[in-house]
Amino acid sequence: MLGKEAGERGISDMIKTLPKAKQNSIVKNPATATAFDAGKARAKKQAEDSAKMKKAREAKNSRSEGDIKSKDNVFNSLDAYNSEEIASIKRDSQNQIAKSLEDIKTFITSSINGEIRGRLFIGKLKSDTSAKIKKDTGVSTDGYSVIITSDEIKHLFNQHGDAKK
Repeated sequence: MLGKEAGERGISDMIKTLPKAKQNSIVKNPATATAFDAGKARAKKQAEDSAKMKKAREAKNSRSEGDIKSKDNVFNSLDAYNSEEIASIKRDSQNQIAKSLEDIKTFITSSINGEIRGRLFIGKLKSDTSAKIKKDTGVSTDGYSVIITSDEIKHLFNQHGDAKK
């Protein structure tokens, strides 16, 4: 029969080729109309999903490594150090302060290659982030810094592997 021969997506095309009177009688038939409507709905949904996927793919492909959107930038979720904190951090020659994502990448690469030993201070937790952590865990993190060490980086790669390999 018509639905079995053409499949639900083909019904619409086949109905359009029929004379107008015949089209109306087919669409009025409850069994055919249900299949026809379901096919139209499915085709519409597929088109919408396809458009969403295309938009997401384009957004992803429009980013380069150096072009990090502000919502993705780690520095937007951390507070900067004040001059007193910077002076205190720099008292230890092994401490560094990250000013960019490139600084973080360089520190990680240098740590893996054994070229550096020390700590990289990335920033301080913002008060709203600390409040959320306190609410969710009961642990107070007011005034805490985000810090990575070269030893931690080496441990990650040596003990847990390199995701790129």
